[in-house]
Amino acid sequence: MFGSRRRRQPRGAAAERALQRRRWLWIGLVTLGAALLRLADIGTWSFWVDEAHTFRDATMPLDGEGGFWEQDRAKYPLTFLLVRLLLDTQLVSTGEGAIRLPFALAGIATVPVLWATGRALVGERAALLAAVFLAVMPWHVFWSQSARGYVFVVPVAAIATALVWRFHERDRLLDLVLAIAVVGLGTLFHSTTATMGLGLLVFLFLRRRELTSRGALAFGIATAILLAALPIVIRELEPFPEFQRAKGKPALGHFLTTTGYYFRPLLLVAALGGLVLMRRQRSRAQAVLFAALAATPFLVLAVVGGSIVQTTARYALSALPVVLWLGAYAAVNVYDLIVARGAGRALRVAGAALGVALGTDLAIGSVQYFAHHHGDRARWREACRFLDRRSADRHLLVVTPMEPIVRYYLTRDYWQNGGMSDPSRQVRVLENWLLTGVTKKVRVHDPGAAAHLRWQVREAARLEAQLAVALTRPLAAAKDPSGELWRTLQDEFELLLYLPCWVGPKDESIYVFVPAVD
Repeated sequence: MFGSRRRRQPRGAAAERALQRRRWLWIGLVTLGAALLRLADIGTWSFWVDEAHTFRDATMPLDGEGGFWEQDRAKYPLTFLLVRLLLDTQLVSTGEGAIRLPFALAGIATVPVLWATGRALVGERAALLAAVFLAVMPWHVFWSQSARGYVFVVPVAAIATALVWRFHERDRLLDLVLAIAVVGLGTLFHSTTATMGLGLLVFLFLRRRELTSRGALAFGIATAILLAALPIVIRELEPFPEFQRAKGKPALGHFLTTTGYYFRPLLLVAALGGLVLMRRQRSRAQAVLFAALAATPFLVLAVVGGSIVQTTARYALSALPVVLWLGAYAAVNVYDLIVARGAGRALRVAGAALGVALGTDLAIGSVQYFAHHHGDRARWREACRFLDRRSADRHLLVVTPMEPIVRYYLTRDYWQNGGMSDPSRQVRVLENWLLTGVTKKVRVHDPGAAAHLRWQVREAARLEAQLAVALTRPLAAAKDPSGELWRTLQDEFELLLYLPCWVGPKDESIYVFVPAVD
């Protein structure tokens, strides 16, 4: 499949040895930089919807009707149980920064883990450079500052990759068992880790098979059949029905767009080049391992995102260690190739350009994350605090598609109190099925978004509460594709607050409307 094996070239060996003598100093400095980024403004950003879900699931009753163990999240419970334990033992408070702190610490620790596990796979310098890339990567900073299980997927993927490679080299079954156990543990933090397990199965099947043209064709056909059957299996089994209901319609373009935003086009191109160089300089087996682990999550998500529900590239997080290692490997070896040709200082500087460009691209993203993107989160905390201050002692009724976030800021004890909220701060969810006018099989108003908003105005008057509708433009379009909801808000309501925020290609600006006064 990848051709015959060639011996690794010795170029860069002296630089490897020199770096080994100072490796603890360098990785210490890189980890310190990572810590500064991951702890900066950790309590400043608003919760985004998944973090509000984490708080909800960590404070709701464990058992009983509608309890935690009846939810989809019980299939990957470790994140929520961790937060519950920390809250119950009062090791952390309910503030954003306190809840995020364990995840930030995990993100910081991942940087030296990526270096330590990558040394045997890509060499000392490439492993250190990959750690630098991870340290400044805005996507990883985001997950390190998010109370969500994704941040645990990266070290799990790095450790499992190293264990599987050691199994291949030593044929020691214990290493394979440990790798499977690590992947299983990661799946309990977030189910997307399971895609890495599929990649490992591909590697175990191909690692010692030299495929002929006919064999490669048969493998390609079998892969295509399995990918084609995947949507059928998912629809039949419905492993995560709540997820499937919550996501939008299939949109392959959305997955491709988010792939470029999260993984960065330059890093992906460098990783592809690194894979080619790895095959030439190291071994076919290692190239197969990296190709399988990098490609499998993207292929699975592309099929699911193009046929079942909308997916984003964040579910391919298990591929991140391999992509970073390959990108760093390419940068180091491009430099070594130029140096080996006896190039002068100017050409040596040019040889380092790929590594500098990759690091700069990621660092600029982190600057934007802190300076302009509000932590890549919509500014819900600002919106809720504005409404809370404006209402003062008066009753407030907020209608919003982001009910979990608004509840966190206005009625934080809602879930632990069994769904009983402060009557002076009421939150109602805005969903497309509510626009039909039927609630619990009872028709409460005529169908349509305009009728629903007018009904909410009447409800607020009945409750003697101030009504506010808080949402984003994409959410308005998702809940009502006809556009009637947005038109009614513009025609019959007054825009009270606008909080601009763009997160990559997505508009996360918040609009707060109140009924217009005649």
